[in-house]
Amino acid sequence: MISDSGLVTVIGGKWTTYREMAEEIVDEASKVADLPEVSCKTHHFSIHGNIPASHADQSDHLYIYGSDIPEIKKLQQSDAALKQKIHPKYDATYAEVLWAIECEMAETLEDVLARRIRFLFTDARAAIDIAEDVAQFMAQRLGKSEEWAVLETKNFIELAKGYLLEDHSPKKETQIIN
Repeated sequence: MISDSGLVTVIGGKWTTYREMAEEIVDEASKVADLPEVSCKTHHFSIHGNIPASHADQSDHLYIYGSDIPEIKKLQQSDAALKQKIHPKYDATYAEVLWAIECEMAETLEDVLARRIRFLFTDARAAIDIAEDVAQFMAQRLGKSEEWAVLETKNFIELAKGYLLEDHSPKKETQIIN
């Protein structure tokens, strides 16, 4: 959107369309500023951590980390505890939790289990099962207190209950009035 004063405003957008939006915005801003038209030069630039899906080995769950895979594997090799799975059913490790904290600025249990490792959305029960252990690990790495870990666990589990497939709410008795 371009205002009467020439201000170019960008609202909304998605990760999957950001390049197209950026090109359109730069083109519009160039017109407003009366700059020469130039073709987009970033079309094939890789985003940090991203590699094209066609080049990713999707049999390895780490493929979502793209070009950062070697760094996560180094973390796993550097410490046996970081190579440990955070849940026995899944391949995600404590190295990925550490990566989320140190490289992706995750600061809460929800940040890690919902938005980074995505357990909340893929298996809420598993997320609940590991919440306390992951919160303890995070507290240690972030220099937080035991109370922080307990509160993070409590808050996360309360949130995660809303993602469970089975109904855990109390059953209300139906009263029939004649």
